[in-house]
Amino acid sequence: MKRVSIEVDKDKCIGCKLCSLACPTDCLDFDEEQNNPVILSTRHCLVCHNCEDQCARSALKVSLV
Repeated sequence: MKRVSIEVDKDKCIGCKLCSLACPTDCLDFDEEQNNPVILSTRHCLVCHNCEDQCARSALKVSLV
């Protein structure tokens, strides 16, 4: 059984929050202090790539491992 991996490149992230808003299952949240997305859980990830698609800086990568 494959599992989902969500990687965030915090150096590329500009803090727009679009990734966390685009997630239909709330796998992502946003840390206001760090100004970066936070992976809450990959358990319910649909691998829809909405978070990747919304990121203008390509700071997120969703994959099956």
